Amino acid sequence: GPGFVAQWATPGLVPAIIKTADGAPKPFADEQSAEFAALQQVAYALNNRRRLGVAHVNTPMNPNDFAADLAGLNITLAEFASLYGVKPERVVGWINGERDVPHAARVMLGLLAMPGNLDKAREISMDARVN
Repeated sequence: GPGFVAQWATPGLVPAIIKTADGAPKPFADEQSAEFAALQQVAYALNNRRRLGVAHVNTPMNPNDFAADLAGLNITLAEFASLYGVKPERVVGWINGERDVPHAARVMLGLLAMPGNLDKAREISMDARVN
């Protein structure tokens, strides 16, 4: 029929079409509306992967493991948030299981656990504040 359909996908997934409640492709009046709807769906999927059952390239880190690793580093969630570059509320969301722990945060925890890296990260962070 007339109009446009919106197709979207996240990395590693088969593309999908936005559908109506009855399962038919949802028509959009113009290309921009379809593109915007697809972008909204991608953003929603990326922010809600666990609830949508979206496959992961990297298995999400368990919130309890994240909290334990953070405690093992002997730093506060606020300091980790500062080093990682997000607001503390975001880290609280990871610990509470409201959001998936990003793979990069998991990698950063591992790197910070290596001898000397936490001190180096603090030094780099302090230099960034001064300059």
